[in-house]
Amino acid sequence: MAQSTLLEGLTDREAEFGVDDRESFITGRFLHALGNVDSSLEYHRRALMHYKSTLGNRHHRTADLFVKVAEHNIKLGNHELALVLLDFSMDAFSVSHTYMPEKTRAGWMRYKALTGLGRLEEAEDELAKCYRVYHKLRSTRNDSVLEIKDSPAELDDRDIDDLIVFWSK
Repeated sequence: MAQSTLLEGLTDREAEFGVDDRESFITGRFLHALGNVDSSLEYHRRALMHYKSTLGNRHHRTADLFVKVAEHNIKLGNHELALVLLDFSMDAFSVSHTYMPEKTRAGWMRYKALTGLGRLEEAEDELAKCYRVYHKLRSTRNDSVLEIKDSPAELDDRDIDDLIVFWSK
């Protein structure tokens, strides 16, 4: 149902403005959501390119897509490329403390990419940073059904994802 609704919206948008229009970032939102529904690198890559051209490299929505495309690349074993993308996201999220949860997610992905490259000391440093922020953020919230983890080694994707507001996922 979600996929068909999103595809209909994207099709309508393309009919009115053309494929990959630059009228606004809305086409990118459709592509981003489709990528999430389908777990699709291609939709996420297209959304990233769209956001870059409509919002710029340092916008938080663009940074969200740097992370999504990096996540795909980690799964594909392209850890070096993932690190480059994550560095772009970290730079963009650094513009405001508002994006601390999103920056923590990017750090979590850096931990995974560094681990994949065998750069274990750097990976452990990244994990420790993630845990400190995770613990701080989760200690101030009461709206999660997840228990607060006691150590960095206990963290998993779900714990980090729980920090992120739905429109940035």
